Amino acid sequence: VVGNNGVVLKTKDKAVTWELLPFPEKVNLTSVDFWDLNLGFVVGEKGVTFQTKDGGMTWFKINSGTVRDLKSVNYG
Repeated sequence: VVGNNGVVLKTKDKAVTWELLPFPEKVNLTSVDFWDLNLGFVVGEKGVTFQTKDGGMTWFKINSGTVRDLKSVNYG
């Protein structure tokens, strides 16, 4: 789950409990998609796009090529 101010939440038990993951920027995020347990992407306002390769513990900014708000991401 993603939200405003860089909030990224992760569940490992079918949404019984949630873990707040570290995120490098206070941006409004609108969508998240994971390919597997480690590889995931988030997108949000003003074209912001980030990738993780370690299940959301670290995030790397990716140039999306747009400044438009991105509403969804689907990897694969």
